[in-house]
Amino acid sequence: MEVLRFFKEKGDDVSVRDTTNNSAVHFPAVSYSVDIVKLLLGKRTSVKLTSLDYENPQHISVGCGNLEARKIFVQRRAALNKPKKYGVTLFMVTAQSGKL
Repeated sequence: MEVLRFFKEKGDDVSVRDTTNNSAVHFPAVSYSVDIVKLLLGKRTSVKLTSLDYENPQHISVGCGNLEARKIFVQRRAALNKPKKYGVTLFMVTAQSGKL
């Protein structure tokens, strides 16, 4: 956590993407580290970051059963019904995971 805080304070851009268009915000949505999600989102980071499959951090958090991260995305006004590739919505991901 301290290392992430250091990089962010030095100006590292959390919106930088990898080859599949995932950002740093996508990865902690898998884990249960709500503090890291909060740190990376900060005040200006968009929650509408999508991968090449149109998957955003919300899709990942609900698919992994990370309800606390999901709540943070909702509080930040993330799109609730924006579908992933092939039309899969958050509700469908939640139902499929059986975790929330």
